[in-house]
Amino acid sequence: NSHRALQRQAIFQDLDPDAEKVAPAARELTKIVASQQQRRKLLVSGETYTALSSLYSSTAGVSWYTKTNWMSGDPCATTSWYHVICPNSNGVVKELNLVGQNLSGSIPSELGALTEITHGFSFAKHSLNGYIPSELGGLSKITSWWSLSKNSLVGSIPSELAAMTGMNQ
Repeated sequence: NSHRALQRQAIFQDLDPDAEKVAPAARELTKIVASQQQRRKLLVSGETYTALSSLYSSTAGVSWYTKTNWMSGDPCATTSWYHVICPNSNGVVKELNLVGQNLSGSIPSELGALTEITHGFSFAKHSLNGYIPSELGGLSKITSWWSLSKNSLVGSIPSELAAMTGMNQ
């Protein structure tokens, strides 16, 4: 109902002598509709999108060596984000491999939401600093490889990472 009211206001703004009062409502409606359209187009969940976009922003994504398609469209679409691997194009991230891509900054805790990663997770050879987030313990399905080597991380390895018992490489 509130969306309909906003639509009516937007449609009649040119006829209204107080159009400047209606313009903010029209802009708000445009934002709501665009947001809903964007969410419908994504294969990945909102949580996955947030995790990946947090990675980009907290590790200076604009300075990565290769950032093809990052922050553009769906991470798991046919034009997927560079090194975000989603087999079967079903919106489930199975691998995240950004070795040597000039990441700097800290590892975001939101990456712990990528609980379906099984084939690998690597952020080796960067300028990452800070602590390893304990939330990465949520990546307990990884069976292949995991690497944070050759960074400037501090502190001890979080005990939550002990949940990663399926590693065979």
